[in-house]
Amino acid sequence: MFLRYLYPSLLWATFIFLLTFTSGKEFPEVTLISFDKLIHVFLFTVQSYLLMRGFIRQSTVMPLRYSPVIFSLLASAFLGAVTELMQAYLLADRAGDIYDFISNCIGTGAGVVIFVLLYGRSDYAKR
Repeated sequence: MFLRYLYPSLLWATFIFLLTFTSGKEFPEVTLISFDKLIHVFLFTVQSYLLMRGFIRQSTVMPLRYSPVIFSLLASAFLGAVTELMQAYLLADRAGDIYDFISNCIGTGAGVVIFVLLYGRSDYAKR
């Protein structure tokens, strides 16, 4: 079953969306300006890692299994863009930020790098 292996990444994406829809007033004030960016990096590092893990474990959609890096980068970056656009255009007390999107993309790349370092080779699908 295709979704069986993607449940962790889907649940994490749901968590990201819940954070996106949470009012900005609900978050504590932080004096470190980069702390917000670090949270974005963390969220999307986990997201892209979970996507890659799910993609290589499933056997229904072969392009996802054999090219998990490309699809994980695309899907996670798309999620990052959508969340920032939602904050910019749909939520009154939140604002989309290009630097948040850049942080999302950095996290996406970091998740892929961590996955590759842990698995140690590029033929993941043969495992």
